[in-house]
Amino acid sequence: MSSILISWLGLSLFSPALEHLDLDLAPAHRLSSILRTTSMPSANSCHTGAIQASLRTWIDPIPRSPGGALPPGSISAGTPATPSHSHVLNVELQLHNTSEQAQQVRIDQASWHQATDTNLFPWTQQPDMSPLNRFSTVHRLPLNLDPSMPVHVTLALSLNGQTCSLTASTTN
Repeated sequence: MSSILISWLGLSLFSPALEHLDLDLAPAHRLSSILRTTSMPSANSCHTGAIQASLRTWIDPIPRSPGGALPPGSISAGTPATPSHSHVLNVELQLHNTSEQAQQVRIDQASWHQATDTNLFPWTQQPDMSPLNRFSTVHRLPLNLDPSMPVHVTLALSLNGQTCSLTASTTN
């Protein structure tokens, strides 16, 4: 654990010097365009003095052949050949308790909407906000989406008894 902390501290000390290096970031840019993801920062309504919260979303298309078949091995035998979903919506929640006291955080409701279609989805893993703890999880939701319309995600949280919401939007 101490070696990770020392490595992180060393990296944070040298990060200003790394900004001036001429690094080829083209492969990373190509990767992001291949993934075809867009993420918008979450609303700041859930940031408190002790808890830092962020919500990020992105969409992965499910690859299909021109005839509509799925790639070999993507579905097991006995399941329908035509799935009811076209994309996977990824919802990433990150929470950081920056204080030395435990914080009470609960996700009360999670929903996504596209155009006039609004849907709740279950949020199963509740965060543990022990002192100085970080919580990060990604929910993957297989959905049938309109690729031309943005998808909006909202999480309603309770932070130490106070309600707040995080929102993020993404397009395919």
